[in-house]
Parts: sequence; structure tokens; C-alpha cells
Amino acid sequence: MAYVDPTYARQYPLPGSIWNNYVFRTIPLESPQDYVDCGVYCEVEEANPNLCELFVMKDDTCYLGSYSHSGTHVDIVTDEIMYEKGSM
Repeated sequence: MAYVDPTYARQYPLPGSIWNNYVFRTIPLESPQDYVDCGVYCEVEEANPNLCELFVMKDDTCYLGSYSHSGTHVDIVTDEIMYEKGSM
């Protein structure tokens, strides 16, 4: 948790319509996994470790995103916390 919090220090409550177009991978999580696990998945994204720039957790699903990604999206319209790489 100590690594994920400073790495993803920018956290925004945003509607899905803003971030869902950037999602390139969806990962089902198992209890008790949480946002820390989702952040680790973002950091160790095996296809391209530098691709993941943000993540969102909704229920038991982790969504990994990149601002350079386009073409697919998820249909989530509710407000969720988006965690973005960078410092405050």
C-alpha cells in the first residue's frame, strides 16, 4: 500500500463516461483484493508495463487504462474513483 498510494496520488471521483474509453484491460478480482491490488496490476501490466496510466475499481472488477488507448470501452456511467499516476 505504501507504494501504490504515492504512485497513484491523483484520485478523482469521475463518471464512467469520462474514463471508460481509456480502458484497455478488465481484471476480475477476488475478495479481499482491493484498490491496492488493482494498482499493482496496473504497475505490472505484462503486455506493456509503461502503458497503464490509470485504474478504476468498481465492485469486484479492476479496470486498467491509458490515455493513448482508444477503440474499446466499458459501459459504466456511475461515479467511481479514478486513480491516476503522478504526484499531487
